[in-house]
Amino acid sequence: MSWKLLKNSESLLLREIRKISPENVYIGVSGGLDSVVLAHFVHMVLKKHSLGITPTVLHLNHSLRDNSDGDELFVKKLSNVLRFNFLSHKVPKKIAESWESNTEHRARLERIKFFREKCKTRDLLLLGHHLDDDIEWNLLQRFKSSNMGSSMYIPMKNEFTFRPFLEVPRSDLSEVSSILGLTHITDESNLNNKFERNFLRNEIVPLIDSRFSNFREHFLFQKYQSLSLLSETFISKLIFNNQNFSTVYLADVPKNKDDLFKVINFWVNSSLRHYSVHSGRGKISRQIIKIIEGYLNFKKGPLLLSGGWCVYIDTDCLHFMQKSRVLIQEFKPFKLKGNNQEKILSIIRNGPIYLMDKDPGKCPASAFGIDSMHDGYYPVTTGYIIKNLKYLTKINFSLFKANIKEITS
Repeated sequence: MSWKLLKNSESLLLREIRKISPENVYIGVSGGLDSVVLAHFVHMVLKKHSLGITPTVLHLNHSLRDNSDGDELFVKKLSNVLRFNFLSHKVPKKIAESWESNTEHRARLERIKFFREKCKTRDLLLLGHHLDDDIEWNLLQRFKSSNMGSSMYIPMKNEFTFRPFLEVPRSDLSEVSSILGLTHITDESNLNNKFERNFLRNEIVPLIDSRFSNFREHFLFQKYQSLSLLSETFISKLIFNNQNFSTVYLADVPKNKDDLFKVINFWVNSSLRHYSVHSGRGKISRQIIKIIEGYLNFKKGPLLLSGGWCVYIDTDCLHFMQKSRVLIQEFKPFKLKGNNQEKILSIIRNGPIYLMDKDPGKCPASAFGIDSMHDGYYPVTTGYIIKNLKYLTKINFSLFKANIKEITS
């Protein structure tokens, strides 16, 4: 039950490891709640998926607390328990004592310097920053900086650093720790509100939380849209509308949540307006997140929205339609000679499922509950056609036309 709270983080971490195949994996561990949960989480993921990786724990002893050496020993013992390698660096006490002002900033720079010395371009460094850290950083930038843009947020990934917990509230990490009975170090300086981050964490954020219980969720949605550079003009060109359904083509959209959220949010809301579908306030954004997660994890759907409408996931296409029906479109015979992609694209605006006169092989038509031949022809989906344009044009498939059929699922 405990790790289910971090299921999305598990998918993110697996995707990143498989994408870059890192030469070395490092974990920044201070001994606090977030980094301790991170160390145990990485151990669970690597063991569960048999990845054959032995990470190295990195710990900076900043010599700022009386028990800094004890913190280092705690992290070393944790590394031994998890059978991880361990590396530490101790800041000389005289240097630490010279940080009379802006101590947090100086300690952060020292930590970054240590990480950069150990991690190379092909390595992966995992850090335990979570959603509440991102919110505190964002508030601090709003109060102290006039700059807007990506610097307003903590990035999920930059250079060799990856933060799998960045969309997870601290309360979820605390619950995981409690369920598993994990022990961590409590830094008493976190209670000192003379530090700006502590003041926001201990005084301001609880006030916001008491009045606006869903503010973390809305913060994430705003972040996704703020960081995406895709224009609405570009997004509009990805959308194909029909009398009965709408399709968005995602193959040309970067596979990150910022861009995917902006595209799918624009598409879903425009489809709701186009088909006059009423949606409950605040519900759509949460459903869009589920659509993104389904798409990135190769789910099929249907993912229910409002008013009996839903989204089907089909390769690199999403289809917005009523759950009670699936449309099949057939075409007059014509040969796909040469580069007829524009002709094909103009055709596929008319339906998410097509019948072909030759077996197209394994395709995701079963996502729509269509597994067998219809009148001697084989079903194939929009996404399949788009994905295999070159293949289809090469072997000259024929498509056939009849009236649009409504198939009750």
